[in-house]
Order: sequence, then C-alpha cells, then structure tokens
Amino acid sequence: AAPLIMVGPGTGVAPFRAFVQRRVRLKRQGATPYNAHAICALFFGCRSARVDHLYAEEWTRAEAEGVLLPTPVAFSRDGPSGEAKTYVQTVLGRPAQAETVRALVQAGASIYVAGAAGSMPKEVRKAV
Repeated sequence: AAPLIMVGPGTGVAPFRAFVQRRVRLKRQGATPYNAHAICALFFGCRSARVDHLYAEEWTRAEAEGVLLPTPVAFSRDGPSGEAKTYVQTVLGRPAQAETVRALVQAGASIYVAGAAGSMPKEVRKAV
C-alpha cells in the first residue's frame, strides 16, 4: 500500500475515516508488507477544539497502532491557549509538516483533499 496524505477541514475529514479504518484493519490482520510505506498523514482543521474535533479519539488510536502519523490540528477559533487562528494550509506550511509531506510524496503518496470548496483547496495546493 502506498502512503496517503489526507487534508480534511471540518466534516471533510469524514471520508478519510474509512481510509484509516481500513489500514488499521489490514495491519491487525497481518497484511504484508505493512510498513512505513503504508503510513497515513492526516491534516485536520476545525473551528473549535471543544466542539468540532471530529473523531479525535479514533485518530489517537490509529496513531498508537502505527498507521497514522501524529495529527496536527488547525483550530480557526479556539485552539490551544496562546495559539493564533490556524488553518490546515498554515499547518501544511510549517517546516516539520512540509518535510513529512515531501518525504511521503517521494515515497509515492497520494494526496486527497476534501471539505470546503472555497479557497482552501487552492491554498493547500500552494502549501504542498
């Protein structure tokens, strides 16, 4: 399996849940080879850390299973204390995440973007 890079602000993250669930199931079933080439990276954004952090526990479990890289979350309204409004395209542009994206693309990753149809997809494309 090839690596996946998934960008899903808000409810746009819903289809990526199935991708991650499938990879977790395959890994548990002992699919071979299952290694770093099958890793998933999710970039998720929402307005409120308290209200909109969809499937947070599920992402944490997938990270623990070694299927999903640690998921940076962009909160556009009420993120962690002292953090300014952040959007997924902002997170993608951070040096550590940009390096992760580059490495996964070089390993043959597919990039999927779902969610808002406004300027976000264009901004994500620039960031990647």
